[in-house]
Formats: sequence, C-alpha cells, structure tokens
Amino acid sequence: MAGPYLKSGESIILTTDRVLIDDIEYDVILTSQRLTLVDSGHTSDQPQAIPFATILSVKGGTTPAREPFITLMVIDPIGLEDSRTMELIFSQQP
Repeated sequence: MAGPYLKSGESIILTTDRVLIDDIEYDVILTSQRLTLVDSGHTSDQPQAIPFATILSVKGGTTPAREPFITLMVIDPIGLEDSRTMELIFSQQP
C-alpha cells in the first residue's frame, strides 16, 4: 500500500526529522526512488521531491557543532542554473 507521498512501486527506506536546509526544518523521507522533503512547519504544503537521477554528487561531514550534514549537488529543476547545492544538516537538538 502506498503512503501519501509514494508513487506506485516505491517503498520507504528511511525517515528522519529535524533536518535543516537554509534554516528551515524538514522531515526527510528516503525512498527507493527519491528523497522527499516535507516542511515540518507547513505540512499542508506540497513536499519537495529530489529524484535520484537529478543528484550529481553527495558529500558528508560534520558542522563545527558536531552535527552531521550531507551536501547534495543536484540538477536545477527550473533550468536557471546547471546545478545547485543543498546542505542537509541533521540537527541533534531536541
């Protein structure tokens, strides 16, 4: 059975909350086909989907506050730029 954000044949691999992107907190759903970002403060808004085919590179690390992060370089879906960078910080704050 598909969930509210899943396509036919897609399955959830992992979920997490408190992921910061540009100071906005998201719930993140990693599926078998894409990464889905749900704005924690505005769950009625349409989630942002990042299909795996649009991800050019992934780099991990930790912030000075020792919070893990992942930097994604993705193809710009609007086409204004060739690619854009997104930094996902996995907040350790409760």
